[in-house]
Amino acid sequence: MTIIGHLVIFLIAWLLTFFIVLPWGRTGHHDGGEDCRAASPVKAKMGRKLLITTGIAVVIWAIFWAVAAFHLISVS
Repeated sequence: MTIIGHLVIFLIAWLLTFFIVLPWGRTGHHDGGEDCRAASPVKAKMGRKLLITTGIAVVIWAIFWAVAAFHLISVS
């Protein structure tokens, strides 16, 4: 597999993981008892979520790389 293929797999894993990690630990304005209709989170902690996402995506990509490099799964 080429480097572009590996980058595409990593990007897909990263994006899917990001959308899974995004709601973790979210507290909205309505959770604090404020009378507000805002749906935005109070403290998003995006830096931490980006690091968690990248770490999980690296693990997913490494598993994919191992399966592809050592031919652990055959298609035919």
